[in-house]
Amino acid sequence: DDDDDDDDVGDNGDVPSSNSSSVKSTLSMSWEALQKGEGQPTRWVPDHAVNNCTDCGATFWVYNRKHHCRNCGGVFCSRCSDFTVPVMKEQLRDPVRVCRCCYDKLDGPRFWRERARQAELSAAAIEDS
Repeated sequence: DDDDDDDDVGDNGDVPSSNSSSVKSTLSMSWEALQKGEGQPTRWVPDHAVNNCTDCGATFWVYNRKHHCRNCGGVFCSRCSDFTVPVMKEQLRDPVRVCRCCYDKLDGPRFWRERARQAELSAAAIEDS
């Protein structure tokens, strides 16, 4: 997916990496907090500010497109953002694209194990009826 969001992240024109503490603090608020006037939504790094994947450094071009992590707002190649998990702080209850770091931080493996377990239980319940 091509993401077009032109919000600037840094006041001085610098685009911090997804591991930057300033980006993490800016991106840690929920929509509920925003609605209450207590926070800010996740700010995405603008597409035009990044030429390489934040994780692996791969150069972006026609066949290696930019993808935003829905949790930290960083820009990644498809290989480094090929993970999905709900992002509850953004009220995204269905799994959405995230980077490797955020997938681990949001405990993605546990989410998918639990979803598989629930599917098995549902299938067993159907067989029993």
